[in-house]
Amino acid sequence: MPVSKIVAMAHFDSVIEDLPNTHRIKKWTRSQLEHKLKSCSVSPDFPVRLHKHQLSLLVTALYLDCRCLWLADMGLGKTLAALTLLGWMRKIGHGPALVLVPNAGNVWEWLSQRNEHCPHLQIATLDERASSVQKRQRFFEADVDFVVCTYAGLRAMVKSKDDYVRARKRFDQMYADEITYIRNKNTQTHKIVRDISSAWLIRVGMTGSPLGRKPEALWGQFYIVDRGRTLGKNLGQFRAAFFKKLDNFFGATWVFEKRHKRKLNSLIRCGSIRYSKEECTDLPRKIQMTRRFSLTVEQRRLISKIIIEAERDPLKASASFVRCRQVGSGMMVVNNEIIRLKKNPRLDALIDYMADVRGAKCIIFYQFIKSGEWIMDKLIEIGRKPVGLHGRQRNKQRVLQEFTRGGATDIVIQIQSGAFGLNLQCAHYVVFYEPETDPMIRRQAEDRPHRFGQKKHVVITDLIAVKTIDERIQMFQREGRDLHAAIVEGSVSLTDG
Repeated sequence: MPVSKIVAMAHFDSVIEDLPNTHRIKKWTRSQLEHKLKSCSVSPDFPVRLHKHQLSLLVTALYLDCRCLWLADMGLGKTLAALTLLGWMRKIGHGPALVLVPNAGNVWEWLSQRNEHCPHLQIATLDERASSVQKRQRFFEADVDFVVCTYAGLRAMVKSKDDYVRARKRFDQMYADEITYIRNKNTQTHKIVRDISSAWLIRVGMTGSPLGRKPEALWGQFYIVDRGRTLGKNLGQFRAAFFKKLDNFFGATWVFEKRHKRKLNSLIRCGSIRYSKEECTDLPRKIQMTRRFSLTVEQRRLISKIIIEAERDPLKASASFVRCRQVGSGMMVVNNEIIRLKKNPRLDALIDYMADVRGAKCIIFYQFIKSGEWIMDKLIEIGRKPVGLHGRQRNKQRVLQEFTRGGATDIVIQIQSGAFGLNLQCAHYVVFYEPETDPMIRRQAEDRPHRFGQKKHVVITDLIAVKTIDERIQMFQREGRDLHAAIVEGSVSLTDG
């Protein structure tokens, strides 16, 4: 039976009244935070002097029974705070922890942080080179304080009913890094994490971009850590209170009612703590730049043809959007084969830009696989020493080490693979070779070098083709919107101004 808006809102009013507002913790002084932590019967061991906001994260976990979200911007040291909490809980007597991360590069980051700050904690990682038998032994049997595993790796480890039982008994703590990866309650990974961690006493989620495109995605993240304490026992209860149902040609959609924004913010503060970089760091600033270029006559002709076809058949809007972008990057797909166009002004614009970068390290984000290959070839041709990072790789740790500590001048990253969780403070130049449509992914990518340890201003440059869809993507980005999603939903078209 559907929950009425009045009943749902009354429930959330009581939640706001009963749970502590973590926003008040942010107003505490450093001495108050330290006193609160040290006054516990078993106090934490601090591997290094933590920043004030990191102490606030620990106090928030304490007040919310270690079942909460840390919504702190990228680069604010959530990993170190989590390691401190993990070690503290082990000292108290809790069992081993499962640390979940987006990809293999993040595994390496956790390992590096542990080696630098908490070498006393024993760790097991599911190394890419290990056999499936070795991985299962490490996951289920290794005598360690915590296991670091990717979300995909968890699906490989927990398949049978027996695996579920063993995983439930094996761990007592969970730290979900970039918990946005499991925000959708219908995915297999969300269900696995939800089921195996139901009895664990420590459940902490961490992310710098909690909402993504849809506010309702927040429910799945909170439910993983607090089982409905903050945003309701089910998604229906949350939707009834804060969303309005609209029926359309594609079925029902739920639209967030902006008049409830203040109440939702108050509710979020009851189960999480939020920190932006502006609140707690003296990091160098980010400098946003745009380098514009013009497409060739051939590219413009191809794009015009694609748009005309899309206008005839609106159902092809999403595919046409991608095809327009591919042409703008010097390629087109014909019969499932990628054809390289004779001229590629986007690649020429990148090489011109690299002449200004000179000997400095640079991070280059791209969208299409072929773009990454062409960028690598061109950089080598002009005498630079690039390394590449993409989803198909098995040696990501070696690539990251070569860039951060070796002689590589550039790292060329497919944005879907490297936007999350990497620490790349060794560079202060960032290039978006092709503009990213998702504001959350874009922000995550920008902050790979803009984090603790960065000493220089971070220069972020977009390569934008004039009078093309690139300019509209950039405009939507500034408004915090996703142009691709808007086109698919039908709220705008490829030709809207």
